[in-house]
Formats: sequence, C-alpha cells, structure tokens
Amino acid sequence: MNKLFELIRQQSLLKKMIVSLSSLFLTFFLILSTYLYLQSQRVLLDQGELLLKNASEKNQTNFNVGIESIEELGIELVSDNEFVNFLQRYVSERTINDQPSFDFQTTVIPLIRKLLSTTPTLASIQIQLYDLQYTVSSKSMVTDHQLYQEDPLTFGWYLDQDQQLYYHFPINPFESNQRKKGWINLYVNPLFLFQSVNENLDNQSGFSILDATGAVIYDPLLFADHQDKENYLIQEVPLKNQWQLLTFYAKENFRVSLKDFLNSNFLLIIFLLSMMIVFTNIFYKWLVSPIRRLCEKMKLTNGQQLPHKIAISSNDEIGQLEATFNKMIEDLENLLLKIKSDEALKRKAQLSKFQAQIQPHFLYNTLAIISWCAKAGETEQVVQITNDLAQYYRLILAKGKNFVSLKEELDLVKHYLSIQRLRFADQLDYEIAVDPEIDVESIQILHRILQPIAENAFQHGIYVKGQGKIKVTVAKKEETLILLVADNGAGASPEIVEKIRSGEQLELKKGGFSLQSIINILKSSYGDQVRVEFFSKQGEGSVFQIELNKSVL
Repeated sequence: MNKLFELIRQQSLLKKMIVSLSSLFLTFFLILSTYLYLQSQRVLLDQGELLLKNASEKNQTNFNVGIESIEELGIELVSDNEFVNFLQRYVSERTINDQPSFDFQTTVIPLIRKLLSTTPTLASIQIQLYDLQYTVSSKSMVTDHQLYQEDPLTFGWYLDQDQQLYYHFPINPFESNQRKKGWINLYVNPLFLFQSVNENLDNQSGFSILDATGAVIYDPLLFADHQDKENYLIQEVPLKNQWQLLTFYAKENFRVSLKDFLNSNFLLIIFLLSMMIVFTNIFYKWLVSPIRRLCEKMKLTNGQQLPHKIAISSNDEIGQLEATFNKMIEDLENLLLKIKSDEALKRKAQLSKFQAQIQPHFLYNTLAIISWCAKAGETEQVVQITNDLAQYYRLILAKGKNFVSLKEELDLVKHYLSIQRLRFADQLDYEIAVDPEIDVESIQILHRILQPIAENAFQHGIYVKGQGKIKVTVAKKEETLILLVADNGAGASPEIVEKIRSGEQLELKKGGFSLQSIINILKSSYGDQVRVEFFSKQGEGSVFQIELNKSVL
C-alpha cells in the first residue's frame, strides 16, 4: 500500500486528480450499488416469503384432504356390509365351513383388493383379529400371520420399523370379551398421497412432514437441517392429525447474481462514468491548467541560477500563489547572499580551529625527544618515534576527509600513545583491543574522535596522577558498535562529571578538545543514532563510551 501511495505521489497533478475523482465516483458507485443490490435481495426475499406462505397454505389444504381421504377409506372399509357380516360370523363362530381363514379369504380379501385397485394412495391393508392376521398389498399379495399380538396403539398415524407410514385404528368385534381385539392398518403410498405437491418439487425447494415429537415422517428431498434459516426460507404449519408441515424454499432462488444486477444497472454505470468525465474536465480547466502554466513558467529559468519573477495573471488563489512565488524568489536571493557571507566566515573559523588543533607544543616536545635520543645514540627509538610522528600527522590531515576508516582512526590513536609512551616511559602504558569479528577497514567513522578522547585521558588522567594505563576497546553488541576509552588515572570530581553531562563547556588550560565538544560533534553528525556515556570516579579513573548504530557506519 505504501508503494502504491508513493507511486501516485510521484505522478502529475492531472493524474492525481483523475485518480482522486475516479476513486470518489467508484466509491459512490460501490455504495449505491451495494445499497440497491441489498434492497433487491430484500425485495426478492420478501416475495419468496409471500410465495412460501401461499404454498404452505395450499400444501396444508392438500395434505389435510389426503389425510381425511385415508381416514374415510378406513371408515368405509369397516362399514362395508360384507366386512360387517364377516365380523358377525367370526364373533358367533359360525363362519363358512367353520373355517374363519377360509371365510376371510373368500369374502373380505376380494373387498380389500377392490379397494386397493381403485385407491392408488393405499399401498397395503393389514387386518389383525384374535386368531388371524392378513396383509394385502396393492400387488395382490396376501400374507398370513397366525400369531396374535396385543395392540398398544390408539387411533392415529404411525411409522413402522421399516419407516412405512400407516393409519391405524382398532376394532373390537368381541364386545363381551375385552381380551379379543383387533385392528386395521392402512399403509399409504406417500408418492400418491402427496402427489399434488411432489409434482412441483425441485432441488431447491420442497416440504417435510414431522410428527408431534418432531421426528421426520416424510422427507422426499432428505432435507437434513430443518432449522437452517440462513440458507432456506422455512414455513411451519400444523396439520389436523398433530403433524407439522415444513415448506421450504432455497434462498438461492431469490438472489440476484452480480452479472444480472450489473446488466440491469448498465445505464446507471454509463451515467456515472459520464459525470466523472464532465467533472474531471471542469476541475482541469479551473485548477490544473493554471497550475501547469505556472509550472511551465518556472521551468523556463536557467538551472544555474534562481528562477525569474513571473507576472501575476489573476486575483484568485492562483494569483496569490504567483505573488507568493515572487516573494519567495526575493527572499531566496537575500538568503543566498547571507549564506555566502556566513560560509566565508565559517571557513575562516574552521581554518583557525584546525591550525590550533595541530598543537605545536606537542610537535616541539616530540622533536626534542628525537634530538635527545639521537645524541644518546638510540637509533631504534629515533626511527620508531620519527615513524610514529610522521604517521600521526599524516592521519591527522587525512587529506581533508571528514570520515575515515575505523582502522585509520585506531592507527592515529596508536601512534599518538606510542609517542607519549616514549616521552613518558615510566608513566604511561596503553592497550588497543579490537573484536576480531569486526572489519575495521570497511567501517567508516567521523575523523579524529578517538584520538582527542585518548589525549584527554592522558592529560587529565594519567599525567595528573603520574602513572597509569589507557585502554581503547572496540566491540559490538547486536546492531551497535561500541568504542570505549578507559583510563585508571586521576579521574574527575562529581562536579566536573555533572558539568560534562549537562553540556556545560569547561575551560581548557593546555588547549586540545573538551569532552563536551567531542559529544557535540558526535551528536551533530550522527543525531539519534549515537549514544555517549561518560563515567568517572576521582582517584580511580574515567570511561568514555560511544555506541553507534550500525546503520550509520
């Protein structure tokens, strides 16, 4: 996202305006389209709920009619004269040939077959009496069951173990003997019972029948989740036999596809695009064109000097911009004159400061040591101190560079301390410790930072105390380079330490750098990427620590 904004920021004002207006109109179009789309969905769902309500009421009526027709068939069967006569003979035990089974098959079964042949809703009829039981199916199959079973059921609709739906009603032809009972089960064919609804079913809509306990009685589409109101419109209505009828429509049938929606709103899209083009043209003429003319006038100037003042073309904001530009040119001309004057003074001051940093007394003292060693015939010391002095001043000058490698800075410190140790052999010892994992040749740091700190440690620590050691340490810690100069010299009083930490400049008695000057140079060069710490205890020594973030090296 940041890269995208950066890319847009680099474009011309005209392109930015086109992107902005396009984004504005696109946002407006998306909001409006989303609102219209959601409203369309809501309207379609409302229509779906109305259709669902009407379909549920129609299905409720059809189902109740089908249920009533089955119940009436049962009443018609037990009221038939042939069946009534058979029951009378069966109760009086005066059946044909004194054989109830033969009497039943010759008188009742033909009646049942006739009823099944004329009523496709019925799949089979089962009749149970005390000592006989027959099941007659619509395929004219007769099954004889001789085992009498007690009947715990009452009038109503049930599912057997094979999930077959039947209407059950008991009969008691033996009114004087309550033990001898019977019943009739009318097994129905759901496809015929609910034929009027089955013909209108598809994969996205349908119905289910639940009994009073919520168990599924009939579910032609295997509608598993009867509470899935997120994906289906569901209408629940009661039936006369305490069943519940669930009619459902898939919400997918009442959703508008994005393609259809865009096709239906094609004119709206064309209108919004036209408005965007019109407004872009208006903004271009009113805003972009005058600014571009101003930019073209500014480009006509020579790149080697400040732009020329331009004529004010109008009194509006563009005219105010042109007037402000002319005032800015005038101020810049005055500022350039002042900068040139200040730079001349600054160069003069820097030259004077550099000359003072050469410290002639250090050179004179070193030359005196060379002369004394030469007179004493100490040729090796003369060679060493002469080499150290030459390298010292070569590194001091550094060809005018502000930044040098860490190796050169450490060599400068080494040559300085080597010269001082030759001068003060019994007073000074030094050590330079560098982490071997640090590539001192590739790291660039500010020139002449460590040497003045080491010089300060010698002059105000070791020399004052009379004897001691200076240790320069280069280490790394995570993403930080640590430069540390420590001595066990005289140290500084708490007052001086506080002044150095607070930024107060201390007067130098013998020239050189103050620690506060070094701190200021570091912070002005590295900003918040450097951390400087100074610790000192009187009589024990001082520690000056620089922590540089590796990102500035």
